[in-house]
Amino acid sequence: MDSHNNNNNQKNPGSRPDYSNAFNTGYQNQLLQQQELYQQQFQQLQSIQHAQHGVMPVPMSNQPTYPMHNVAQFPPVMAQQVAVQPAYELGLGLGLLQQQIEYRNTEYIRCVTRLARATPDVSFQDPQESSFDQMMMAESVVDQPSIVPEQTPDVSYYTLDEIKQDLLMNNARSVELRYEYHIRLSDHFIAKAHSIVGKTTHPDVMDTYYKMVRVAVKCLKVLERYNLDMHQRYVVCYKLAGLYLSETENLETCEAYIKRAMGGAQSLNDIPGMFNCELLIVQLIEKTNFKTLVNYLNAKIQTYRQQGVSVLVECLELIKLRYNVVNNPETALTSVLSLVQNSTSPEIRAFCLIQSANLHLYRASPEVALKLVEQADALIEANGIESLVLPLLLTKFVASIHLDRDCKKIIGQASQFMSREDATTLALKEGKITLAVHSPELNYTFEFRFDWLTTEEFSVVAHLLTGVALLSDSRNKSKTCFEKALKNISKIEKTHKFKNLSIEKFNEKLQRLKYFKSLIAYYQTMNNFVLNNYQVEPLNKFMHMTQKEITEKEYAMYKGFYPMVYYCFAMFYHHNADIQAAKYYYLKVIELQSTKSTPSVQDSFVQLLHGVPCESISPRGKFNELYLFSTFNLVILLDYESSQLKDRTPSYVTDLKNKCLSDLEEAFRSDSMTSNTFNMNFALNSDILHVTYHLVLKVVMNKETDLEIKNKMETLLLKSDTRSSSAFFNILMMYLLDFKIPGDDGEKLLGYYRDKLSLDNDTEDISRLLILKVFNKHFKMIGDHDKAALSQMQYDQCTKKLGPKFEFLKSNLVAKRD
Repeated sequence: MDSHNNNNNQKNPGSRPDYSNAFNTGYQNQLLQQQELYQQQFQQLQSIQHAQHGVMPVPMSNQPTYPMHNVAQFPPVMAQQVAVQPAYELGLGLGLLQQQIEYRNTEYIRCVTRLARATPDVSFQDPQESSFDQMMMAESVVDQPSIVPEQTPDVSYYTLDEIKQDLLMNNARSVELRYEYHIRLSDHFIAKAHSIVGKTTHPDVMDTYYKMVRVAVKCLKVLERYNLDMHQRYVVCYKLAGLYLSETENLETCEAYIKRAMGGAQSLNDIPGMFNCELLIVQLIEKTNFKTLVNYLNAKIQTYRQQGVSVLVECLELIKLRYNVVNNPETALTSVLSLVQNSTSPEIRAFCLIQSANLHLYRASPEVALKLVEQADALIEANGIESLVLPLLLTKFVASIHLDRDCKKIIGQASQFMSREDATTLALKEGKITLAVHSPELNYTFEFRFDWLTTEEFSVVAHLLTGVALLSDSRNKSKTCFEKALKNISKIEKTHKFKNLSIEKFNEKLQRLKYFKSLIAYYQTMNNFVLNNYQVEPLNKFMHMTQKEITEKEYAMYKGFYPMVYYCFAMFYHHNADIQAAKYYYLKVIELQSTKSTPSVQDSFVQLLHGVPCESISPRGKFNELYLFSTFNLVILLDYESSQLKDRTPSYVTDLKNKCLSDLEEAFRSDSMTSNTFNMNFALNSDILHVTYHLVLKVVMNKETDLEIKNKMETLLLKSDTRSSSAFFNILMMYLLDFKIPGDDGEKLLGYYRDKLSLDNDTEDISRLLILKVFNKHFKMIGDHDKAALSQMQYDQCTKKLGPKFEFLKSNLVAKRD
């Protein structure tokens, strides 16, 4: 999280001459006819400036406060020139003085002369008395350039001679002019560098990027030569610290400038300025020794609590939540609930409600998540927090997918919101969530920005989630959605869609796109399985990719993906009757997702930075879906193995089966004592899982079907969508009910599923066996021996057809050694 207060160069318009029009375009004056005199005139001006302002020594760096591991220096000097505008070039040689860089950029020379002529102001204040608060709240001149007003008869503009005269006077107006010019020029070059970040995969563009960063830094450093007021020095140091932090690896210099900026803010008694510096320190420690961050934040929280600034305390608690997710997950879960209940800021409460809902979705508790989303929705609507509307809709969309509800309306609302053109959606399209948090104690509004999804990334995620929502649709609509998601990723990579990012953030987003590709491959495989096409080709590509050399950072990102891959492999071998391979992969999933598996703090932090699932907060054991599903399948295979081997069954098979049954019993045991929703198991709220659990117990322990389970199965069958691809599960439920469903609905369902068994595959043949077995029993009971014989003949045909598979299955059993 960073504070978006980069407008530090703005002043109260009434406190000093207004130079805000110095860089606007559109006004043509007498200098357009004097282009041939520019070079000579500015060389004279340059000599005057050098005579009056000697070069100041570079500030000495103080002893670093925090350990520094990476002391790589600023990017190397590049010989290539940077094109600022098509018609102009800027020399960037090492021997070129900063004033020469400034004045040889003829585009900016003309802009300087477009200053509105200032009238003398008797109420002119000393520069050190300017309002920091007014400056910080002003709109960004980089993001929203001023618009030149239409020329009126009473508006005149400075000429070049007048500007030269102001510079020669060396008064406050002269310093202000230089200050405004260099601040905006620095912002301009950073904006230019970020606009080409998507093309930095090419070495030449990378060189240009770093040249622009170096020029932006030099534009700020040249201001150290002038007699700036305290506030201006704070702004320069703050901006330099931010550039060294985000654009270079020279963190020692960054730390030195943060200290100088902090000193300036303290001299001004400027609490917002000090808080901005605190946020830079947080980002600096994050890069050097993130394990100490929580302790640092605790100390600062105590300081602001003593000062009585409650909103800043809550903001730091929100920041600390991010790092507690990695270092102390249980504390993080408690903290987010505490902020929801106790925060005085509706923006922070709404943000934490959405975060809490996402954590519950991660732990497979969509009912709880949806309740939290509804609370957040009410807060957002009541307080007009539009920056959280899209994250809210996306969370609601995922919760609806979990609950198998209609999602079309939600994704339509999200698309409509993204099509808007305003300041709120502009920030979201650039991948930022903006929170404006007001502090009544300071009478000041802080603006925070959190990393989110750009427009292009949102399109990828929307298609991916829509495909997941349609997995149960037998018409294979998911395939189209997944293909569109992959197409969008390819388009982003080829057309360099990412802009307005530092190169560090750009590389993080590229890595996340690779993760999205792997995630789509997983769901493509699941879609194949749902359609009885047991092919794992998409996942084989992933395994081949990771068999090559990958970096530690890439491994950390994909680490949480391996249990999903192993689960697909287990189902593949399970379907193909390779019982030993299936058992191996189910056990791999259980081992990786068990409570005994300790997450890596370092890997979790890498995952957090890249915006992929964080293993430190991931559910474990009975709270994990893959753990529970693997246990279901494994106990069935172990029961089959022991039933076939009988007294030759190895002892480990029996022990493992008993442990699996014990784990399932614990997962479905109701814990009515807990009030913490994070400790509530998702299995207790799922009728489908309850029925599945009963089915396993019926197979393994011959447990009778009680009335409650029968009622649940009847309800599920009557609510089932005939377009669903889960016919096999529905037939299993009908088998448990002996195909006796009250009313005409039972006959309709039986007829529908009988027709659905026209496909020629093993799963449908197993379903036919169940149906024919019940029919044979029914016809014998009523004395219709002809139909009983026919159903028996069909049953024998299915058994013969499945014979080779079951023979292979039996040959794969391993008995204990004598």
